[in-house]
Amino acid sequence: MLLYRAVVRIDAPPERVWDWLRDWDRSSRWILGTTVEVVGVQREGVGARTRAVTRIAGIKLTDEMTVTRWDPPRLLEVRHHKRPVLGDAWFEVVPDGAGARVEWVEDLELPFGKAGELAGNVARAPVEWGLKKSLSTLRDLIEREG
Repeated sequence: MLLYRAVVRIDAPPERVWDWLRDWDRSSRWILGTTVEVVGVQREGVGARTRAVTRIAGIKLTDEMTVTRWDPPRLLEVRHHKRPVLGDAWFEVVPDGAGARVEWVEDLELPFGKAGELAGNVARAPVEWGLKKSLSTLRDLIEREG
C-alpha cells in the first residue's frame, strides 16, 4: 500500500467545498487531466459509482470507483476497483476558522509487488504535485465563485 496526500486551505465554508466535491460533473474543471462520469442512476451517497478517465503525458488511465463513505460535508471516500488502480481514496473537509482545510488521500495497492512499490515511491513527488495542483485549482474556483 502506498499513501499519497495533499492538503489545501480554502476560504469558504465546508458546505460550499462539499458542494463541489459531490458534483461529479464539475470534477473535470479541477482534477488535473481527468473527466468523471457517473455510472448508473445513483449520483450521491454510499454505492454511487463513477468512471474517471485521466490523460497525462499521452497515457490514458480508466479508473472505476464506488463511494464507500458519504458524510456531508466532512468526508467522501471511494474504493478504486479496476486494475491497475486499486485501493481507497478520500476527501476530508475540516472547518478551519471561516474556511475549510481539504485533504485528498490516495491509499493505493499497486501491481507488480516490490517493483510496483518502488515505482510508486519514485512517482510520489509527481503524483502528490498533481493532487496539490488539483486541490489548488478547486480552491481558486470556489474562492472566485464566492
